[in-house]
Amino acid sequence: MKRLLSNIVKYVLIVVFVYYYVGNTAFVHTHVVDNFLVTHSHPYLPGTHHSHTEAQWETVSWFNLLCLDSSHELPIVPFILFFLSFIFLLHGANRIVRTARSFHLRSPPCHVC
Repeated sequence: MKRLLSNIVKYVLIVVFVYYYVGNTAFVHTHVVDNFLVTHSHPYLPGTHHSHTEAQWETVSWFNLLCLDSSHELPIVPFILFFLSFIFLLHGANRIVRTARSFHLRSPPCHVC
C-alpha cells in the first residue's frame, strides 16, 4: 500500500510540474488594463474573448508581488532545507555511503630525461 501511494504521488507531482512549466512558457500573454500592460501566463484558448474579472486581476497582482518581493523570505530557506533533510533522514535514508576518494596525497612518479 505504501509503495502504491508513493508511486501515485510521484506521478501526480510530475504531472503538476509539467502543467506548471507548460502553462508558464506556452501561454504568456499581455492585457491592457487602465493604460497599463499586465503580462501573465495561464492556460487559455487564444481569442478576442479572453478577459479577466476584477478578482482575477487582484490574484495576478498578489502573485506578482509574491514573486518580486520575496527577499524577506530568504532567511527561512535554511530552515526549510533543515526540515527537508530531517524528513529525508527520518525515512531510512541515513545509510552510510562510501565515497570514492578524488584526491591522492602522493603525486605520480615523474621521469626526467
